[in-house]
Amino acid sequence: MIFKNARIFRFTKPVQVTPERLDEALQGDAFQPCGPQDTSRQGWVAPLGKLSEQLVHAANGYMLICLQRQEKLLPSSVINDYVSERVDAIEHEQSRKVRRKEITEIKEQVVRFVVGAGLVSISGIQRKFKIGYNRSANLVDAMEQNGVVSAAGHNGGREVLVTAEEV
Repeated sequence: MIFKNARIFRFTKPVQVTPERLDEALQGDAFQPCGPQDTSRQGWVAPLGKLSEQLVHAANGYMLICLQRQEKLLPSSVINDYVSERVDAIEHEQSRKVRRKEITEIKEQVVRFVVGAGLVSISGIQRKFKIGYNRSANLVDAMEQNGVVSAAGHNGGREVLVTAEEV
């Protein structure tokens, strides 16, 4: 088993809890994925992954528990506003209904562009996606608040702080 971020704790006094009781206690805070309005969530998951549903793995007097955290890097409300604007423009220009698959592709374009470019500017997003300054600035501000891009440099450019795998 490979851990991305492991923290090991050792209690200095004996703990009087059985793995079964600890498992029951952790069930109340089991991990649930982020919903549409959530920016982050955390909860307990099975340390053995799909091999077990128990939240506590006990062996040789030791207990292993695993906390999982999920964070959305780009708020869905900002992305959805952008997508809505693009869909309206396409429907108006081409006089046709935009399909669900196209809408998904439009959403993914923003994230791929930002992460793939390595550097982001408000004007760069404006040109790439043919949107107004305010909409572009809102996208970049939301990405900065969520740790996707850095604060603006001396030339207005921002460095991308995440990799494609993290998005």
